[in-house]
Amino acid sequence: MAENTKVITLNDFIEKYDGRKSADTKNLLLKSIIKRTYIPYAEKVSICGSIVKVCYTNNDGDLNSNSSAAYMLYRLKLVENYTYLIIDYNDAPGQYDLLASGDRIFDVLMSFIPEPELDEMRTVMESITSDLHQNQYEIHNYINRQVERFANLFGNITNETIMTILDVLEKEDSRNKISDFVNKIRGIIK
Repeated sequence: MAENTKVITLNDFIEKYDGRKSADTKNLLLKSIIKRTYIPYAEKVSICGSIVKVCYTNNDGDLNSNSSAAYMLYRLKLVENYTYLIIDYNDAPGQYDLLASGDRIFDVLMSFIPEPELDEMRTVMESITSDLHQNQYEIHNYINRQVERFANLFGNITNETIMTILDVLEKEDSRNKISDFVNKIRGIIK
């Protein structure tokens, strides 16, 4: 990190930026807050995965898309991870507007990051989003999730009920076929 470079909130940075008179001094200020021009692949996956989790699923893990929030968070995360700027996520829309309005600081900041790097980040985001949709909508995954939900919801009640019925059947009819059937069912349930 350069000596004159420091971590700064986006609001404070915009104030400093707006106070600069010439395009050259604004450009120098923008360059001074670039933290890095490459993010390791695993970190990209982690960043994008967290965005997808927050913006495309609900608390139960079901698909619940909010693409506009994902777009905004993606852009804010780019700024946060490539620069020394601190984003206030309690005011994410306001922070986004600061970057997107006026001199379009977001676009200028991203011009300092190599295009292949930004392409890779975009591809990771699109891939994780696509994987989520594919995993949610493929028929075997959908059926597995529904069976799992049903089993979790009714599993204990159903197992106890079946065991009671099997006990009654076993006591009332001791023929070998019913007893064999009961034993097979018990083996499956346990």
